[in-house]
Amino acid sequence: MNTELADMFAFAVTMAACVTLIFADHVSPADFGEYAAALTGVYTVWHNRPRL
Repeated sequence: MNTELADMFAFAVTMAACVTLIFADHVSPADFGEYAAALTGVYTVWHNRPRL
């Protein structure tokens, strides 16, 4: 899998997790900021990983 496709997939999964949490009523829109910050951190770690 090339790196651009892997990055796009990781970003899409991160966004899908955020949207799923809201639509499933597991998090209120007001608390979404905290979840979004955590998921953004996960994506940032993925994006800045060492590439072989």
